Amino acid sequence: MKKEINSATAESTAAQVRSRITDYFQPSTVCFDQDNFPLRSWRSTAVHSEHSHSRRRPTGTPDRTAQLALLHQTLETIHHNAAASIQQNAQPAHAELLLERQQLVLKNEFTEGFGRIEIWFVSTTVFTLVLLSAIELLWAFPILALSIGRSWHLDRQCRKRRTRISEIDAIARPTVRISHA
Repeated sequence: MKKEINSATAESTAAQVRSRITDYFQPSTVCFDQDNFPLRSWRSTAVHSEHSHSRRRPTGTPDRTAQLALLHQTLETIHHNAAASIQQNAQPAHAELLLERQQLVLKNEFTEGFGRIEIWFVSTTVFTLVLLSAIELLWAFPILALSIGRSWHLDRQCRKRRTRISEIDAIARPTVRISHA
């Protein structure tokens, strides 16, 4: 019994909604400006407009030559600005390479100098402690091995930087000669 009442209420609600929609619905004429007008009317307009289009311009269509000229001018401006920015960006790349080279040389000098001082200090300290009998020679070997390993690591870093410096020199030096010639 409840199902019958609920279905009757649902039908009456649906009927009310339907009647509200259809009461206010007003069919309009099909405009040919729309994308979704019927195929039959499209064929008839296509046939008529094919012959009439060559004779006259459609009314209400603005003259597009001014817009096209503006677009063409904008494209030329963008192209000119892009070319100018490429030329401006060419020199900073060269300057960035020279800056990177200077940074690598500075790091190399600092690493080599500090590394030598560090290794000399650790080695001298360990040998002094062994001579003073503060530590035994067995305890000194691992410390000396770590010191030698650190020295080897710093040396490898410096070699990598020197390789990068030589690459930068190979790239940047011909550019300098060409620009000053």
